[in-house]
Amino acid sequence: MTAENGNTWCTRRQSTTATHSLDEPQIRLNGTSRTASAASVAASRVSTVVATTIVLALLLSNSPSAGAASSSFPRLQGLVGTLRLTARCTQSLSRGDDDNSDSSSSSYPVNDISDNPLLLHLPSSATQPSISYATGALLGNSALAIVVSSVSHGLYELLRRLRQKAVKRRSNAAMMFTEKGEQVHNDVSFFDGARVICTYFLPTTPLPASMLLVHALLVEPTVNAAVVSLASGDRGVTSVILGLVIGLGWIALPFAFLWLLCVRHSPLPVATVAVRRIPNVGLRFERIGRALEWLCAEREEWVAAGRTRVAREAAQNVMARLGPTFRGFRGGRHWYFIVDAALAVLTGIFVGAAESVEIADACDAAVWGTACVAAIAVASIVLIVALRPFVVRSELYSSLCVSLLAVVAGALMLASDVEASGVVSLLASVLGLLPPIAALLWNACLREKDSDVYWNKITARASNGKRKKVTRSGSLDHSVQFSRRPTTRSSVFGVSAAYTETKKQDNKKERDDKPGGKPCGVA
Repeated sequence: MTAENGNTWCTRRQSTTATHSLDEPQIRLNGTSRTASAASVAASRVSTVVATTIVLALLLSNSPSAGAASSSFPRLQGLVGTLRLTARCTQSLSRGDDDNSDSSSSSYPVNDISDNPLLLHLPSSATQPSISYATGALLGNSALAIVVSSVSHGLYELLRRLRQKAVKRRSNAAMMFTEKGEQVHNDVSFFDGARVICTYFLPTTPLPASMLLVHALLVEPTVNAAVVSLASGDRGVTSVILGLVIGLGWIALPFAFLWLLCVRHSPLPVATVAVRRIPNVGLRFERIGRALEWLCAEREEWVAAGRTRVAREAAQNVMARLGPTFRGFRGGRHWYFIVDAALAVLTGIFVGAAESVEIADACDAAVWGTACVAAIAVASIVLIVALRPFVVRSELYSSLCVSLLAVVAGALMLASDVEASGVVSLLASVLGLLPPIAALLWNACLREKDSDVYWNKITARASNGKRKKVTRSGSLDHSVQFSRRPTTRSSVFGVSAAYTETKKQDNKKERDDKPGGKPCGVA
């Protein structure tokens, strides 16, 4: 009885134990599968938002905040890398000990659209499949940087010629007017429309500055791909050569610009001055523009440091070729782009090294890789708070918030809360998308200084003020004169109607004062 009861207890106990032993792995497998799916989905969403932000940043590369926009992108691309590491870790746990091969293309390094915008990967005959996207990113990102910077330089030259045509057209139109105070017609030609589109909605940065702006957007994933090509166990001769040549080239480019600014052109022929409040005539939409002015307007402006002709020419040359690299930073912080580049390179090195380990050690690599990315985000917060390098408030606050959210997302990921970390990462990517949108709205609110409407309002205001004074004095026979006197040179943005009209009056007086200047019979 006892033996029988014992056998019955043992049997029941064994069946219960067997049932639990079969259920627990299935529960663990389902849990790791859900975690891997959550990490992959979060990485895909964040990567899509970051890619959209990169496109907007390229379109707004002529904005003063373009040079400062590079501070947020390495943090966001680092978040995509950590989510990819987490997904790789959970996939390694769900496969078990028998399958340690990394055969799924979704777990390949540098296969997101934010890291590899062209999604280029080399065929299996050239490299191993596990590093095909990494070697493809090296070639694709380099080709993309060369093409975009060249197109940007071409659009810059086109914009310069269109501006010259607009100035010539406006000067010829202003010289045809004979009545005092008559305004320039507000006719919008094809060249004016093309010039506005190039100015606000297309990259119009000249070389070599356009190369550095594209470099700042893609340096982190490119260095990541170079490290994977060099350190992966599936590396070959092709991947090693590409990783060394292209990786070192991307790392050396910011230092070349640092030499140009701090050695070749030292001391800089430009300095910063405080920017005054924009007048109402400079805004198309006054209410919206005033709301965006505090957030998107630059607080300092780079101008020529000297007053001589040589100093002005040197400042114009530096601002034309190198100005976009430091125009988004405050005075004395023009070298801060090298800090952003160094942090981006470090992020790419750590993420690439973590993705280069074998699939069996993916979880350990995910832990220390995430910790390194979070530590770099903390360093970015400290540097931004201590130096406050940006001239645009939206870039300052966006960089701070994105770095802070990157630290929070890394902490949640280390605490194994992948879903919450994915939500925070998505929030950080959306927050990084707001400054380009705000800059786009701000550009739409601003009126060009060389537009006819801008100068018509200025001349009308001056004419009305002068006309009121003449009316009070009771003398309406005197001609209305402009209160703005002509300068020694025309404006950089074009010749104003006030300048042209006043210059005509002065030339007429000079001709009349000369002997024989008046026709015969005229008193």
